[in-house]
Amino acid sequence: MSTLIACAALLVALFALVVALGTATRLRDAVAKGSVGAAASTRAPLPRMSMEIGDFVAPRLDGTAFTKADLAGGNRLVGFFATGCPSCKDQLPAFLAAAAGRQHGTAAPVAVLSGPEDDTRDLAELFTEDITVVTESDLAFSRGAKVEGYPTFVLVADGKVTGAATRVDRLPVGV
Repeated sequence: MSTLIACAALLVALFALVVALGTATRLRDAVAKGSVGAAASTRAPLPRMSMEIGDFVAPRLDGTAFTKADLAGGNRLVGFFATGCPSCKDQLPAFLAAAAGRQHGTAAPVAVLSGPEDDTRDLAELFTEDITVVTESDLAFSRGAKVEGYPTFVLVADGKVTGAATRVDRLPVGV
């Protein structure tokens, strides 16, 4: 009888080993394909602290040019939004509240809208008059600020990045 129990225990142990090896193999293959652990790496990197914003020219809604020189004169919140971006729409109320309260600077906040012209005009209607709205189809401002994903919120002081986040509530207040 004890031999029978020992054989059954050995069979259970072998079965567990086969299952564990199969699971490990599938996990290894999934990691190699990028389907596991990809969530941490899908978000583009944020602009670096103290980075100088590169030169750019982007049109305001009224057609006048907005350039790097317009970033001089204090701290300001700059929000980068893309049309058709659900996360951008989710962050819009927080951006508007932070902009209205000037929580992140004394200079006029800026909203940078990327996408087709008709779509950016529709999105622009959601912003208040005290926010400078800039549109870009060529991504010049985004490239100058090293923005690679949307939404991105950047604090800028005299042309240099002083903070960056993917959510407004993750930015330092009073910078």
